[in-house]
Amino acid sequence: MRAVAGPVEQWPINAAVASATEGFLQETEKLMKEKLQVKCQAEKVRSELQNQVKILKIDVEEKIGQLIEMEQEKHVELTDLREQNQALEKQKI
Repeated sequence: MRAVAGPVEQWPINAAVASATEGFLQETEKLMKEKLQVKCQAEKVRSELQNQVKILKIDVEEKIGQLIEMEQEKHVELTDLREQNQALEKQKI
């Protein structure tokens, strides 16, 4: 038995290795392109979500402002009603 293959016997092995290497390179290139596409899509979605968060934050701040304003108005109304009630109570006496 020979321990080392000769040049003629190595040709199929070299061809197989070269073919496998080319296949791996093509697959790697394909995966790199997919990775880039996914990254770009993720960045786009992230940007859109950040914009939505900004819009929602502004909306929430406006709603909070409106609620504070309503609370102040209701407090004034309540104070007025209490004063009117006290005035009516005094008239009864």
